[in-house]
Amino acid sequence: MRLIYEVNLPAEQVSERVLAEEGRLLKMRAKPHVRQVTMTMALVLMLSLIWTFPGLAKVPITMWLSSQPATVTPWAESFQDNFNKSQNEIELTLEVHPSVTLLREKLIVAMAAGVAPDLFYESNNVIMQWANSGSAIPLDKYIDNMPDRKDFIPDVLESMRYKGHIYGFPFSVWSVGDVYNLDLFVNSGVGQVNTWDEMIAAARKIRRENAAGQVEIWGYARSLNNALYDFIDLELAMNQLGTTMLPPEATKAQLNNDAGRRALNYIIDAKMAGMANTAAASTRLAEGKVAVQHMYAGYSLVNLAEAHKNINFSFRRYVGPEKGRDMIHFNAGTFMIVSTTKYPDQAWKVLEAFIKPENLKGYILAHGASLPSRISQIYDKDLQSSQYLQELVNTLHAPMTPYGPMHPYYTDVRIPAGELLSKAVTGESAPQAALEEAERLINQIIEEKMSIQ
Repeated sequence: MRLIYEVNLPAEQVSERVLAEEGRLLKMRAKPHVRQVTMTMALVLMLSLIWTFPGLAKVPITMWLSSQPATVTPWAESFQDNFNKSQNEIELTLEVHPSVTLLREKLIVAMAAGVAPDLFYESNNVIMQWANSGSAIPLDKYIDNMPDRKDFIPDVLESMRYKGHIYGFPFSVWSVGDVYNLDLFVNSGVGQVNTWDEMIAAARKIRRENAAGQVEIWGYARSLNNALYDFIDLELAMNQLGTTMLPPEATKAQLNNDAGRRALNYIIDAKMAGMANTAAASTRLAEGKVAVQHMYAGYSLVNLAEAHKNINFSFRRYVGPEKGRDMIHFNAGTFMIVSTTKYPDQAWKVLEAFIKPENLKGYILAHGASLPSRISQIYDKDLQSSQYLQELVNTLHAPMTPYGPMHPYYTDVRIPAGELLSKAVTGESAPQAALEEAERLINQIIEEKMSIQ
């Protein structure tokens, strides 16, 4: 907190004057005929000190914002300064940090030491672990009183709910979906695909190999091919089948079932149809050698399209097992109020200011690669400067699914279970065996975590 004085007195001299005056007033209390004068003088003194030293009356609120492009830092400084000038209740300190991953451990240490921030930036798919550990407070009483609550994308806001309460507030959102090279579709005589079976057929038809059997054109690829992406991809496919491998409050996983088998087999079939060399294919989109790149982060699309204007790209929702069961991944930038804060109401007031339309628009423009979580701003012309941003906007409708299961132990189980699923995707193990082993391992991890809570 920064104190601003309007007279040339050091802070310690201010304290001495206050204490001396309090002592003098205490002595006067022994004289009944001056009690009324004493109370009046005390009130006048208190008001004069607040007026003379406005910094003394302000509540300090610290906000940690992280994982932002460099262009956000000047905007953050401006927001902090404008907020502090706009009112006399709160003194905001907004810190911009490079990585939320590194900051998570720092937050735990800061909470134990009593020096944690009041507001903490987090990705929506990790909020549950903070809620489960008691590190975030429920925001329902604030959100319920928001006059413009319905202006925020419902699926995104509801993804913050755990055990009946909302623990994070999303302010920005971005899609993760499929990027199509429409030129390769046209050149191969393939029309629009709407289902899993049509996607597999299209990938097989578009894929090209040379005389030596090396793949030159991939019909289908995924942005990354690793344990994490196999885990998230299976959850996505299960969502499209109407279920989830790990409900938010579940103590047992549920992936060794008909939906899990169908979902995993689709992932394997799509991979085999479109990309023989998984390590190379995911780097070839910009070269015009991939027809469909799966699980592509929408915020990268604008730069990709600008750098390769000779390629006709299109960003779309994931096709489903049947037509009409398409879906989109979303990730959201959120703030939670840290449970160690002394001033939750003031922290909320800062968050309210952050998500005001004019401030949120300024942040989105500074960020350059996210969309606002406000429905009324999604179609703001200033935020749709290109065809591709409009395509991103057009994908943001229900049904939408978070990037991975919204479970408090999601980050603990995703890699170990994903490694078992990857063996099935690469043909090292049978799909049924992979599902059985992954489910058993997830349940074991959850049981161990719950036993030490």
